[in-house]
Amino acid sequence: MVGPQIISEKIKMDRLANLVALGLKVPLPLNVRYHHDGVVDSITDYHVQLANKYNYKGDFFIYDDDAGVVGRTAHIQSEGIDHYHVFYLGLGILAGWCVRGHEETHVLHHLGRTDLLSEIILKELGVLIDFKGIFDEDVAASIGGIHAVLRRKHKLEELDQVWFGEDYEEAKAYFQSAPSLITT
Repeated sequence: MVGPQIISEKIKMDRLANLVALGLKVPLPLNVRYHHDGVVDSITDYHVQLANKYNYKGDFFIYDDDAGVVGRTAHIQSEGIDHYHVFYLGLGILAGWCVRGHEETHVLHHLGRTDLLSEIILKELGVLIDFKGIFDEDVAASIGGIHAVLRRKHKLEELDQVWFGEDYEEAKAYFQSAPSLITT
């Protein structure tokens, strides 16, 4: 007979979100599903497709392409399951990794597991970031986006050429303690 602890561990191992941009595999609760949908032609059109797929009548797709949205984490509840869909526009390599890491960090935030991102940033980049003290979710997500680029051996000055914004600038300040990450 298999004991409850072994069954519980097997469920945890089978239910992982593979957050490739961040370099993390995160255990998921039984009622959560993670979907990396990747590059889409239109944020708005893809939201509509998801709404139709899940027969969703809510107003989760309130943003549109005209507002400059380049990526989205759609959280959809359907039949007792929380689905997190990550999708984004094709933006090139650096911006693409940045936006994917940003969206994957939103997933971590909703799962309450930004501690895992703190650990991997410290391990890979030598920078200690305490997400408990960051109250703006988009700043926290931008930290994840920057991490996704830096872990691929790029420098912040390279990312500065293709990415900008208030959240990005605030997030970038967290990496200032590691000058080797800033310039080539």
